[in-house]
Amino acid sequence: MLAAAACEKPAPEVVEEQLRVSFSNVAGEWDLTEWKGNAVEPGTVVVKLNRDKTFTLTQTVGSMYPTEYTGEYNLVEEEGRGTAIRGIYDYTYEYWEHKYIVTSLTGSKMEWTSEDDAEDVYIYCRID
Repeated sequence: MLAAAACEKPAPEVVEEQLRVSFSNVAGEWDLTEWKGNAVEPGTVVVKLNRDKTFTLTQTVGSMYPTEYTGEYNLVEEEGRGTAIRGIYDYTYEYWEHKYIVTSLTGSKMEWTSEDDAEDVYIYCRID
């Protein structure tokens, strides 16, 4: 029930249109609701992607208090694979652990799959 509360799902007969992966379409706040097939408690990981290619990542993983990270991200078309998203943190200038292929994007849901591990799948639901 917790994961369902974080992401309003369309009625089963309604199929949301796939959107083109662009800075405008990914811009917004996204709550991680599923990782590697397991539900994630709402608010554990929230990423805000801005149209100006900056991001804010807030998470409570391993802590009772939220930790905020900021940086820049980019979208790059990967030939034959789709659009990849990759970020770099402001405070360390280190890249995210993985580059991710945006395997699905609708108005309410976005799915990322790690480029180097097909089982490393993140499902985000729009919260704004």
